[in-house]
Amino acid sequence: MLTGPKSSGAITTGCLHRVAKQHNASKEFTSQKRQHTTVPLLYFISWLTDFAAILFIFVSTRLLADEQTSAQAMGYLGAAYFLVAAIANTISGPLSDYLGKRKVSFIGTVVMGAAIAGIIQCEPGTSGFYVSYTAVGLALGVIYPPIMAALGTARSGQGTMRTYLFFCLAFNFGIACAQVAGGYIYKHVGPYAPFYVAIGAALLAGICLLFANDPSAPQPQASEHEELDSGFDKHLSQVFSRINWCANFSGMFSMSLIWFLLPKLIVQQSIEADTHGTIMACGRVCTIATFVLMYLLPKWPYKVRFVVVCHSLGAIGLVGIYSSSTAMGFGASVCVFSTLMGFNYYGSLYYSSTGSSSESKGKAFGLNEAFLMFGAVGGSILGAALSTSDSFRLPFAVAAGVVVASLILQCLIWHKKIGVQASLTVSELA
Repeated sequence: MLTGPKSSGAITTGCLHRVAKQHNASKEFTSQKRQHTTVPLLYFISWLTDFAAILFIFVSTRLLADEQTSAQAMGYLGAAYFLVAAIANTISGPLSDYLGKRKVSFIGTVVMGAAIAGIIQCEPGTSGFYVSYTAVGLALGVIYPPIMAALGTARSGQGTMRTYLFFCLAFNFGIACAQVAGGYIYKHVGPYAPFYVAIGAALLAGICLLFANDPSAPQPQASEHEELDSGFDKHLSQVFSRINWCANFSGMFSMSLIWFLLPKLIVQQSIEADTHGTIMACGRVCTIATFVLMYLLPKWPYKVRFVVVCHSLGAIGLVGIYSSSTAMGFGASVCVFSTLMGFNYYGSLYYSSTGSSSESKGKAFGLNEAFLMFGAVGGSILGAALSTSDSFRLPFAVAAGVVVASLILQCLIWHKKIGVQASLTVSELA
């Protein structure tokens, strides 16, 4: 039997060790429980945010189109919107790494609600209308990089795919709902009525953020084989994330034309607002279908042939918009193009998450979103410069050329940075 001070000290130390172990286990359980609650809440916040933003954009551009605002003015307004969003993305991402992701996103929801409320007081085409419109772009740039970084806590590749699949489904359903609801409410209730719905969605997103936490669950220790795979994946992801910057630039270059100039072309063809909303919603459904297919068939990472196929479809869709004159033609063309947007965006989320550490995810996603916005700036400016009162079609043909040029550049980067050797290694790992 052990007696004396040494035995008492050993027993005391053992008790303290057990208490500390139980306390740490309790903290880990609480952290995991909070994350299980927070992640679905972040999905809902993403739905609300895009529902509010796209409802606002759809109705605002429709108001300007119905008021016969020039295509040049709409293009330059879109450029200002995306330029402000790009700058906000580059700042909010790294800022959220230091201040906390929930705090930064909450500030963005407050700005969005205030900006939409401001536009209700303004007539279309006035300076106040344009300032409020641009402020929504600022808010969106502040909100999203922190949310995407907060979601990037999954460790394995498949876990990352699943996390961002649900994220993409959430915000894209928000977009689709906004496009359908926007056209219906605009036509049957009143042109300004959708703004009140958007304000409610933005405020609800802010309230939800108050109840969210920054997910930071401890990561399980990896085996030696997994660490080797993770290092290889991380290197390739860093290369492909930069390749995706080119893809995102050209994709959003084209998408900005669909957002800001397609309404003018559709009004020119005497297509109703609710039909316009349905066309856009169908394109969004195709984007969602692309996300799901990429998740179910995860053979696309680091494979350049998928990049070639999707960019070819995107260029075909833009040529279709250029030559269409009916609602059916516009709808089919937008749907074909939307596969490119789905492939680019889902891939960029995967590469940004797996190619960055948890301490720098905000910065990685901020840069990813910034290249999207800079592409939209270029598309909006060029669209405004090339469009005329007789035809709004030429910018879509130019956009198809930009997509093809981007594909060539991506293939050159891939060949230089990775080449045949890395491609063979990826095939062996698969």
